[in-house]
Amino acid sequence: MCSFISWIEYLDPRPPHTHHVLFLTDSEVFSPRGRELFGANPKDYDVLGHGAIRRFYAPPGEKFLWGGINREA
Repeated sequence: MCSFISWIEYLDPRPPHTHHVLFLTDSEVFSPRGRELFGANPKDYDVLGHGAIRRFYAPPGEKFLWGGINREA
């Protein structure tokens, strides 16, 4: 699991082309959607890294969010 802060800077391709900063907190990870994606025991998985962020914020009907820039501090 990442020991640093990860986020994705994403420019929505649909008008009005809104800029988003996407990251996960415990609220998202342990939400019903987070438990659906990461399982009942999220501590066993990388749920705060870029891959998890891309899975959580995937557009409806897709499994992954494409595009954007991976960032970390």
